[in-house]
Amino acid sequence: MKTICINDQDISYVETGSGPTLLLLHGFGVGIEIWDHCVEALSKKYTVILLDLPGYGSNKDIVVAPHLKIISSFVRDFIEKIGSVEYIVGYSMSGLISLDIAKNPPASVKKIVFVAMPTFESKNNFAGIVFSLIGKYPTLTSLVCFLVKRFPVKHILFLLGGLSSIKNPQAMNECMRKFGIDSRMPYVFTLAAGLFYPTLLHTSSLPVDFIYGEHDGFAKSSMAKKVMIDFTNSNLHVIKGAYHLIPLEKPQEFSQIVIQNC
Repeated sequence: MKTICINDQDISYVETGSGPTLLLLHGFGVGIEIWDHCVEALSKKYTVILLDLPGYGSNKDIVVAPHLKIISSFVRDFIEKIGSVEYIVGYSMSGLISLDIAKNPPASVKKIVFVAMPTFESKNNFAGIVFSLIGKYPTLTSLVCFLVKRFPVKHILFLLGGLSSIKNPQAMNECMRKFGIDSRMPYVFTLAAGLFYPTLLHTSSLPVDFIYGEHDGFAKSSMAKKVMIDFTNSNLHVIKGAYHLIPLEKPQEFSQIVIQNC
């Protein structure tokens, strides 16, 4: 565990391995623990940095506005302070954060990898409002966090969202065990409401890769194909048998794609 001061706030992060620097950014609900099964393989080739976003884990008390664009500025400031990040891997929600960074990437960044990144062409008012309400009322946040860990609620959520296979629930159960650990969940839900706004696309010459699960019902590979046209150098990888929880479901396949392409 290391710390670095940015805008008078001490930011904590984990660093391991050696080689070119690879920054792993987690998605909604689970912090850097989402990468637990990937770090060993990746750290053999890279200096791996795991960063908890504001509101999560070791950075749960970091104060910034709960908006994806503000978080992308936070990550950009972190990268520029570190000064040597060559590769960014953004999972799910952090894919959108990384997409914003791609507009004007720090000088050190050579490639961005978007993993299971959801993109929407129009605003999903219902989902956005629900997440905002959950974040607004701490009692409601606590109730929701309690419920989503319980059977059969979590099975219904994962089934309807196409997030993981309920027939082989290992990844789903691990995700629920890690969900909200030592994090500021009202803030986390408020931030995640931004997932359901239209994705703003842009043209970029920065090399990028897209990694999606074959059966992902939330972030579909067809979404990537619409985003890829705005990048002059992009590749799409679809992991067979995977749903949305790629780092937990298929860590070896995911790590191998990153190692071969970064």
